[in-house]
Amino acid sequence: MTFHERYFQIFVLNLSASFTTQGFGPQLPHIDYLIGNEAESEAWASAKGLPDPKGLPAATNGLAQQPKSNLTRYRVVVSTRGAAIAVYPSSPVNVKTYAVNALKDEGVVDTNGSGDAFAGG
Repeated sequence: MTFHERYFQIFVLNLSASFTTQGFGPQLPHIDYLIGNEAESEAWASAKGLPDPKGLPAATNGLAQQPKSNLTRYRVVVSTRGAAIAVYPSSPVNVKTYAVNALKDEGVVDTNGSGDAFAGG
């Protein structure tokens, strides 16, 4: 693979757990799409030393604004919190929050793997 082909590959990372801040921190400049829940995004923002790492909008937007190695596209950070999805591109424009129809408790059997399934979709 040439440098040119490698440089334009898209890198997507699903945080999967708060402890990933310890192993994947150096890769942040290479990540094009970063997906995680509120706790995971806050843990990453805290590990990066952001001034306001608590709270979904501040943590997610702070991660989107971190330096990026490939400047041909913006980084998109997707953080989930229950029935809401916040998408923050590293451009200050187009910051969006999307409401999601929540299931009733009796409709939920098991939530294990639901974040991974969301990221896979």
